Amino acid sequence: MRPGRGLGVGLGLVILFSLFAAPVGYGPNSPALYDIMLVVAFNLPQTQSTGNPTAIGQAYAFLASFGILFMVGVLGVFPLVTGILGITATSVLTLMFGVAGNGQVDLAGLGPVFYMLWPASVALVAASFWRGKAPPPPPPAPIHPAATTIINPAMTVVRCPSCGTQNPSHEVFCGNCGQKLKTDV
Repeated sequence: MRPGRGLGVGLGLVILFSLFAAPVGYGPNSPALYDIMLVVAFNLPQTQSTGNPTAIGQAYAFLASFGILFMVGVLGVFPLVTGILGITATSVLTLMFGVAGNGQVDLAGLGPVFYMLWPASVALVAASFWRGKAPPPPPPAPIHPAATTIINPAMTVVRCPSCGTQNPSHEVFCGNCGQKLKTDV
């Protein structure tokens, strides 16, 4: 396994811990995202019955973001895709929790969960590029000397009178023993 995939699995576990155990706020009874997701999912029919498109959209965006982050945590072995999805879902949740009702951005009260989700999601993308050290190339296969000799079938050959080796007809001396070849010139 590539080192980046191993790191992706570890970061996926950090994201799962963030979803189920890390508090959203700083108070002593601050819930985890999982606790909030249960309340939102349980109250979804009531939220839909209000007809308020903003509240319904926020409920679905929260549930979708939680589901995406859960899949990111489970599938951390694929760091590039899960990192991009993690950044997207964390962005949605940060906007939902960081923008007050008056439209002002207040990121100071977001809590530890966001300080775990953001670095883990960004690190997942970075981990996808960590390939590790490339293995050395295999040694070249030995080449037999006879395999490098190219013989033209149209070429005539002369047999050495001393050792019997076949030599091209244009050679003067035997390539094996060095004896002078008899040529019919």
